[in-house]
Amino acid sequence: MQERNTIQKQIVLNAVRKMQGLHPSTLDIYLHINKTHPSISKSTVYRIIKELSEKGEITPMISFNDLERYDNKIEPHYHFRCKVCGTIFDVEMDVIKSLENEVYQKHGHQVDRHDIVFMGTCNKCKQR
Repeated sequence: MQERNTIQKQIVLNAVRKMQGLHPSTLDIYLHINKTHPSISKSTVYRIIKELSEKGEITPMISFNDLERYDNKIEPHYHFRCKVCGTIFDVEMDVIKSLENEVYQKHGHQVDRHDIVFMGTCNKCKQR
């Protein structure tokens, strides 16, 4: 039984990696897997996604429209979300680590990580 679980975890992790740059929701990941592995249940996929997230193998993002989204890029980075088409893009820029220290200095909260999502209109939508 343990080996099957390992295979299922690998299938889920591979699915998230194949969807790189799409920042899929849990449902998106399940639907992607279900096309080729219909025997893997939705609850199994959801449980494995939670485990992978807790282990730091994938990164949970701020939820959009009540859907938690995941990213296989685990190093800290920022995102841009288009208010027109809803697409989420990675933003390549230096992470501002001093923000975490500032939160600690001003409020005493220990920050483990932070997410910044820039909102606006993407280039494709601007050109339409």
